[in-house]
Amino acid sequence: MRSRRTWAVATAVLTTCLTTACTAGTAQPPPTIPSTPPSAAPVASVPAKPGEERWYPTDLRPGDCVKSIAGDQLVTLVPCARPHIAEFAAVYVLPDGPWPGYNEVQRMAENGCLPRVHIKESRHATVGVSEILPFETTWPRSRTAYCLAVPAAGGTMRGHALAY
Repeated sequence: MRSRRTWAVATAVLTTCLTTACTAGTAQPPPTIPSTPPSAAPVASVPAKPGEERWYPTDLRPGDCVKSIAGDQLVTLVPCARPHIAEFAAVYVLPDGPWPGYNEVQRMAENGCLPRVHIKESRHATVGVSEILPFETTWPRSRTAYCLAVPAAGGTMRGHALAY
C-alpha cells in the first residue's frame, strides 16, 4: 500500500474524535488518546484486515487515509479509495507558554491548521478541516496539533481530498 520509512514527528496526541464525525467547531471536546513512540514498521503483533495497516499515530504522513483509531492508540490506515474518516494533512506546533485552556488551544489549532490543509477545489463543499489537540497533561512538552481533512457532514469519504 505504501513504502515505509522512519519518520519521527514531534510527540503529540491523537483523539478518538477520528472514530466519530468530527468537524471543526464541535461543541464538546473530543476524548483523547495519548501518542506513542514512533515505529519504523507496522505493528506486527496486532493483526489488521487485508489492505489495512496499523501504525502508531506519530508515523502519520500527509495523504494517509485514516479508517479509525482504536483504544490501543493504533491508527488503522487504508488505501484512500476505500471509505475513511480523515486524511492526515499536516502538524502545527502551538506557541510555547502555560496551558491556555481547552477553548484557546482549539482556537489556536484551528487558526494554525486552516492555512496548512489544502483541500481540492472540487471537494470544498464536502470536506472540512479538523484538529486533533494536545493534552493539558503533556503541555508544554507536547504542543502539537494534527491537522486533518474530514467529511464536513461526518461519516466517511473516498479518495484524496487534499491538493498537493
